[in-house]
Amino acid sequence: MPKLPIISGKKAVQTLEKIGFVKSRQTGSHIVLKKLISGGEIVCVVPLHKELRVGTLSGILKQAQVTVNDFIPNPNGRVCHPRLAINYKANSLSLMN
Repeated sequence: MPKLPIISGKKAVQTLEKIGFVKSRQTGSHIVLKKLISGGEIVCVVPLHKELRVGTLSGILKQAQVTVNDFIPNPNGRVCHPRLAINYKANSLSLMN
């Protein structure tokens, strides 16, 4: 399992949106994301900090029921999730347009 990177809350939200989550609401500096699944919905909360600590990001991924491999890009620059095609800049987690 790859190490979790230190990224901003904004980048975490962008990546979760690419995995299928939708912004539900925002209270202060925390964004609530939801994803509909067959048995209901998955809810996770992401703080909009400049840098998320590794433990905080790990907790977010557990709430979102997302593995580290599904969340971070692999060496060829795409998120490891087989149904996704998210392009990233080389050695960076900033999304390309």
